[in-house]
Amino acid sequence: MLNDFIHFSLWEIGHRWHDNDPNLSTTTNIPLSAQDTIRSIGRALIRCEIGVCNARGVQQKNPQRCPDFEDYWPRPLYVEKGDSRYKGRVFTQETDYVPENQLVILPENQTEDELWRQYQEFSESWGQRHWALVNCLEATIEDRIFVKEDLEAIHLDQGAIIKFCTLKELELPAFWFSQRERDEFASKCHPSEDEPAGVQPYGKLKRDDVDSFWQQVSPAQKTRIMCREIAINLWRKDGSRTIASIIEDPEIIRFAAAYGGKNTLRDWIKDLDPRPENERNGRPKKLTQ
Repeated sequence: MLNDFIHFSLWEIGHRWHDNDPNLSTTTNIPLSAQDTIRSIGRALIRCEIGVCNARGVQQKNPQRCPDFEDYWPRPLYVEKGDSRYKGRVFTQETDYVPENQLVILPENQTEDELWRQYQEFSESWGQRHWALVNCLEATIEDRIFVKEDLEAIHLDQGAIIKFCTLKELELPAFWFSQRERDEFASKCHPSEDEPAGVQPYGKLKRDDVDSFWQQVSPAQKTRIMCREIAINLWRKDGSRTIASIIEDPEIIRFAAAYGGKNTLRDWIKDLDPRPENERNGRPKKLTQ
């Protein structure tokens, strides 16, 4: 069966996936196949692996997609010295992370601690509507309690179902997707034996796969990836270098000038440090005689 609805409730999806009529079920007589599907999708929602919509089809913010601290606040603004457009603005002092002959302005000239407090308030509120819809699923998953009104309020669009089927290696449900769409999805996720899924020669990736991945990565995540790769190469050349030495290296600064906040760069690369644990504690203390 094919339809062009944009979104369905979790109650309806769980039933129609197996050709069960959702109108014939009540809280106490749900077909076992529908129960299992509802609980499986519910677990993915609780884990924030897929997104959720409200009854009007409005996508709610996924807690896992909350912007990083570096993305939440605008990047520090770099301006040339003497630029008349910023006359009268208060600039921070120049640091090792600021390119030569440039100055940096922090958002509203606030301290990093103040920015962190505001970011924490923002991040706590980011996924509130997602949790308000899906919290009831804890009882559904753990205790098999199916409250029809709650499950009717939780809606998913086709994108969420495609992602769910990808994660679980399932076929797309026939009630919502055409044969052509299901065939294309199957050929992409379950290729023939001559062309196994996801297997590429070592060191080689399809350009489309790389581009698709890179488009989904935030600016801060891209910078973090680049900094980690540079740090690995720098430590390969000299495994005795300290973390402080690495994050002050021109190659790192070139990519991470806008992310010179307290401990940001250190946190990005500290797990890559090849030195023994007892050599990572900074300068040795002087012995008292």
